[in-house]
Amino acid sequence: MQSSIICRTLVILALAAPLAANASPLGEKPGEWKGTNTAVTTGLTHAIPKEKLAQMPPEQRQRLEAYLKMREGKPVTSTVSHCVKAADTVQSVLNHGKRKDCTTKILQQGAHTLKVRMVCKGPDGKTAMTGLVKVKAVSSTHVVSSMDLTTATGVHTHAKSDSHWVSATCKKSK
Repeated sequence: MQSSIICRTLVILALAAPLAANASPLGEKPGEWKGTNTAVTTGLTHAIPKEKLAQMPPEQRQRLEAYLKMREGKPVTSTVSHCVKAADTVQSVLNHGKRKDCTTKILQQGAHTLKVRMVCKGPDGKTAMTGLVKVKAVSSTHVVSSMDLTTATGVHTHAKSDSHWVSATCKKSK
């Protein structure tokens, strides 16, 4: 569950970044945007309860523990392209791909900045993850953002995104 929330949040981060440019006095830049996201996650080795690990076959447990140890603190970079439409709003993008058990609240929105708090609940209704997303429009064609997420199990992800406007027309999705 935590990894899917983090993945969805990275997508939201990538999609929300160009919208700060739409809110700026520099003018809207709808069209194709390309962003590079880099995320570093820590606390992975303690994320799975010991009771769950004890229930796994030894070989599976060893593979999982080795994978989590290998990923611990290592940057993971991805590049995404997305289309920003003139009709898009910050709120519509924040709701894109969002789980029903997550809420977002805009804490600050200025001509060049956006700060959003995110809270996701687990199946038991308790808070499973909290996060803070900050977006800054460097110009109408360049937006940077950062995100910090912390899960109830102590997993922390820090991500940065650097998005650039590519063209006024968007590539068709397949």
